Amino acid sequence: EYARHENWKEACQEAFKWANEMKRNLTAGGIENSREPMLPIKHILEHPEPLEAIGDMCARMRASKPATGGVEEAIWARDLLLIRLMASNPLRSKNLKLLTYKPDNSGNLYKKSDGSWNIRIDKKAFKNQKGAAGEEEYDVPVTANIWPSIEQYLHVFRPMLPDADKVSFVFLSSLTEKPKGYIGPWLSLNRRVFYLTKRYLW
Repeated sequence: EYARHENWKEACQEAFKWANEMKRNLTAGGIENSREPMLPIKHILEHPEPLEAIGDMCARMRASKPATGGVEEAIWARDLLLIRLMASNPLRSKNLKLLTYKPDNSGNLYKKSDGSWNIRIDKKAFKNQKGAAGEEEYDVPVTANIWPSIEQYLHVFRPMLPDADKVSFVFLSSLTEKPKGYIGPWLSLNRRVFYLTKRYLW
């Protein structure tokens, strides 16, 4: 009984020592805070009209449309729709990767009877489902000027990309953007957005 008491006492002393060390490190700046995620686009957020930068980015992307057509043009159309959809309906990358379209309108991206497009996502699919996501399902209209681009991408360009007939994800990776034999969500979507913003954003 005495030995067990001593072991417990020793364990408590070790934990207390570790906690004090961590406290000293944190207050002395021994451990760096995680990076400020808004820092790279701070100059855009501080602009009187931040979305002008996105509009300019999309104009630059439209101007860089490949003249070769085929898969290159399909990738271009996919990238442009991705950026425009992100501006219209800001979602986490995971939600964008898993975004689906089905011709019977049972997917996340669906066309309403009046010709408009909406995105619906079950609240359980959100990281903050118990917080800001609230109690309701996400069912939000897509900006009207994007509707023609959605239809063109889905019916003309998406079928040119790999696995279009095997999966229902809206955004598909090209052959060079996925592991050999892989069929599933676009794994490198985040890297692609980083590349596109670095190239086309102010």
